[in-house]
Amino acid sequence: MKNLRIAIADDHPIALLGVRKRIELNQQFCLVGEAVCALSLIELLEQQSADVVITDYNMPTHSPF
Repeated sequence: MKNLRIAIADDHPIALLGVRKRIELNQQFCLVGEAVCALSLIELLEQQSADVVITDYNMPTHSPF
C-alpha cells in the first residue's frame, strides 16, 4: 500500500507542529509540505502533489511572519 501524501497549512505554529508530529508518527503518511498562509499553500500544491490537505479554515492570505 502506498503512503498517503499529506500537505498541512495553519497560521498558528503550535497547531502546525502538533499536526506535523501526528503525521510523522504514522508510517502510512508522508508529509509533502507545510504552509502558513493561503498563498504559500497554493504555491506548495503547485510544486508538490498531495492526496490530502489538512488546513485551517480561517487563515490569512499572506504570511503572518
